[in-house]
Amino acid sequence: MRLARPDATDDELREALRRARLEGWIDSLPGGWDTFVGEEGASVSGGERRRIALARAFVSRSRVIVLDEPTTHLDPDTASAVIADALAGAEGRSVVLITHGTEGLDTVDEIVSIRRGRVVGRERGGIDA
Repeated sequence: MRLARPDATDDELREALRRARLEGWIDSLPGGWDTFVGEEGASVSGGERRRIALARAFVSRSRVIVLDEPTTHLDPDTASAVIADALAGAEGRSVVLITHGTEGLDTVDEIVSIRRGRVVGRERGGIDA
């Protein structure tokens, strides 16, 4: 997670993990923070890997967070939770969400539909999923 911000404190990392709903998971690992999870996180699930990336984005100081297909291979309930966590955890930053699905989009400010590189629709205030 310190790839996003090498000077992040342990408390800032823990808060980012809490906002990504991973704090309990980290605590449950045999070595806690020091557990080896394989090359590029090979031993963690796809959902955990996405949440780690989300926590990394939270700990960064970027004013814009770009999430490209953060819910791929997740069930609809988990996908909605990931989107809700991403939007809530961004705290005053802009989030650009690139997705093919509609899970969790009922709370976004604007939806821009793109087909073959062109804007084909624009909707404000979310959608009824």
